[in-house]
Amino acid sequence: MTRSKPPLRMDAPAAWQAWTKSGSPEAAAEFLDRVRSWTDGTAAQLSRAAMGSLPWRPTRDEIALRLRQELEALAGGEPVAYIAALAVARQHVIDDLRARSTGLAVNPSST
Repeated sequence: MTRSKPPLRMDAPAAWQAWTKSGSPEAAAEFLDRVRSWTDGTAAQLSRAAMGSLPWRPTRDEIALRLRQELEALAGGEPVAYIAALAVARQHVIDDLRARSTGLAVNPSST
């Protein structure tokens, strides 16, 4: 029996480029899988930081979802390098958390 090679996995830059060009759900899933450890780590960091400064405590999963939503918005917008997209997504989520703590919620689609 001949074993076929599994398909090659893209690295994060290639997966980001594929997602921004095609916009397909498969390309999105590929990129988000490549940056899952970044998403999980950033969400954990932001949820810990929010613990003492917000009147409510967003969960790590809620923050991870917001990060993914921001990345989705960035993937469909103007061309940007994936590393810049990660930084912008993180900052947008921080800005949103700060705005929510003061009652000035930011619309995710407008950022």
